[in-house]
Amino acid sequence: QDVARRIAGTGSLGVERYVVLLRGRGGTDGNFLLDIKHAPGSALMPYLPCAQPTWDSEAQRIVDIQRRVQAITPAFLAAMPFDGQSYVLKEL
Repeated sequence: QDVARRIAGTGSLGVERYVVLLRGRGGTDGNFLLDIKHAPGSALMPYLPCAQPTWDSEAQRIVDIQRRVQAITPAFLAAMPFDGQSYVLKEL
């Protein structure tokens, strides 16, 4: 249906982010709102004293960790590559 830039969060200001409106079997109006957020590398990585697991992408790292620490994760939570960049997709 539609796509717009989205500004949200405090630690995410300046990060490429979009909201997508999709027709479907979603909320009361039958539509879904999806959040698509660029997943840049962690600012802590250069300073960590021990080796970290290898992930397919930064978005996959975020998705895997979020699934481990959250009891109920957002619907459609997934890593999404696009145009050589890594994004996290989830329902709003």
